[in-house]
Amino acid sequence: MLERVRAILESAQTAGPVSEERIREGEESLGIRFPESYRQFLLEYGAAMGPGWELHGIDPTRTSEDEPPTFEDVVKKAVRDRSGYHGRFHSNHLIEIAHDGMELGFYLDLSAESDGDCPVVGLGPGVDLLVAAPTFVDFLIGWSKDQMADFPQSQRR
Repeated sequence: MLERVRAILESAQTAGPVSEERIREGEESLGIRFPESYRQFLLEYGAAMGPGWELHGIDPTRTSEDEPPTFEDVVKKAVRDRSGYHGRFHSNHLIEIAHDGMELGFYLDLSAESDGDCPVVGLGPGVDLLVAAPTFVDFLIGWSKDQMADFPQSQRR
């Protein structure tokens, strides 16, 4: 992972490293494979949040459904989205990794995977799979630096 990404994540609150086995279990339960850059993020950091942003992931310290989550679980979120949670049904190739706290979600678009990576797209009212960033790493950098605050207007120029 790029050094500037590591610098961002070292200053963030993270869940902690996730085992390859746990990542594989999540992928198998969803019938997908995460892009390599997102897998690396999970392996090293699990999930992350900083001032005004969060990246969904897997929290290796959460062992019971009875305890409140610190981080949004990417696998459980995808299962809820696929089942019509809150009246939304998402395709199996969309995996939510962040949300703006209102109605706009940011998703890995696995249908556009190329060379082990894929774009991150926005989905919400008036935003129908508009590319927010060409890769997960680009999204992480922009998201953590609040460069997505004016999305989708910034993408429509």
